[in-house]
Amino acid sequence: MIEKIRKFSEKFIHDMQKMISKYGFENIFTIEGVWWRPAFGVKKGVNKNYLNILRRNLVKNRILIGNSFNFCFSHTSNEIYKELITKIDKAFKLTKSDKIRKRYYSGNNVRP
Repeated sequence: MIEKIRKFSEKFIHDMQKMISKYGFENIFTIEGVWWRPAFGVKKGVNKNYLNILRRNLVKNRILIGNSFNFCFSHTSNEIYKELITKIDKAFKLTKSDKIRKRYYSGNNVRP
């Protein structure tokens, strides 16, 4: 059972890294933590409010997350995985187009 969760988590981490690249966030977001609890993070020197924007967009897509994913056996279902990836993709897409994010990216300070 643990090995199945490990494989799932490794696939998830790999897919998240691909998604970060897909949306051009390589210099902003990173996946950190351990295989059994991967977390979204920001690169050194990046405003941590980017995480707030991403989390807000995850919530809009019905994914409630503090910062990390705590996987269990039920998450390893292919249906659940596809749904999770689809919702995270939508959240990244929203984050990419977010007007507040654009203000951060241009170097302007924004208060949440």
